[in-house]
Amino acid sequence: MRISQVALQLFTIRDHFETAADMAASFRKLKDIGYQAVQLGGLGPATEDEVAKMLADEGLVCCSSHEDSMQILDEPQTIIARLAKYHCKSVGYPYPAGVPLDTLDDIKSLAARLDAVGETYRSAGISLAYHNHTVEFRRFDGRLMLDVIYDETDPRNVMAEPDTYWVQYGGGDPEKWCRKLKGRLPLLHMKDYKVTTEQRP
Repeated sequence: MRISQVALQLFTIRDHFETAADMAASFRKLKDIGYQAVQLGGLGPATEDEVAKMLADEGLVCCSSHEDSMQILDEPQTIIARLAKYHCKSVGYPYPAGVPLDTLDDIKSLAARLDAVGETYRSAGISLAYHNHTVEFRRFDGRLMLDVIYDETDPRNVMAEPDTYWVQYGGGDPEKWCRKLKGRLPLLHMKDYKVTTEQRP
């Protein structure tokens, strides 16, 4: 794998983003380490223009951005305008917050909303990718929630951003999921997973 294919998810260093100056310093350190790309998330008190300048100043590529879940669904034009400032062509739907997840119909309803708004993003040249946690490994009428989401959406409108840690935590096999999602897998979250002596991950 080439370093140009590796990005840091900024959410993992969000504790270093208390001020805009902290963010700028962190971006600089990332570039010094050797990163060429980042995924936005967990940003501190900086404006969109300030973030765009930080990226440009360090020559960092914004490969994707995790945006507010409800805003992704309800305000796609706001997201599209924001990502244009970052020259970013991908948005990750980070978590199904603010929507019911109690029945199979609920999951199908979420999938329908993702599919519809995903077409809007695609028309603007932006791909929408679904990022999983463990909630998606619940079963509804024998079907995994994550399967329902992917089965009920057009691969062109809803891509995949599997998180290897949460897949394994949910009882899945990350490799099998990557193979299963071949063709709609532009992004992959790689995280370590281990079980401690207390038998807790």
